[in-house]
Amino acid sequence: MTMPMPPEDYARNAYYLSNRDGDSIRLQLALGFGVELAGKVIALRLLGIDCPELAQPGGREAQAFAAAWFAAAPPASWPFRVQSVRWDKFGGRYLGYVWRRADGASLVDDMLAAKHGVAYNGGKR
Repeated sequence: MTMPMPPEDYARNAYYLSNRDGDSIRLQLALGFGVELAGKVIALRLLGIDCPELAQPGGREAQAFAAAWFAAAPPASWPFRVQSVRWDKFGGRYLGYVWRRADGASLVDDMLAAKHGVAYNGGKR
């Protein structure tokens, strides 16, 4: 799938806070306009991948891979870039993508390459 990181105009820089499982994460977004000290905390469901739930085989491994992926980012101000595509149909979270700013790596691409989930477009399984 290899998705290039979008320019800052179309996304927000972010800090990683936590991940519930492999494809559901919490982030603090930079507000933009030079405001670097405050941000909005959001829940984000990754688009383009479906990871096993924690109780399913591979679920804990997918969760650990995502946490390690975030931990691999070098220390930086707002080390991730997030692109929100739309509000989730179940409410309470956004659907979108996450990249590491230092190397442009996509969390979805890396999780698919490591076989911690399957490609998923949001339709019927």
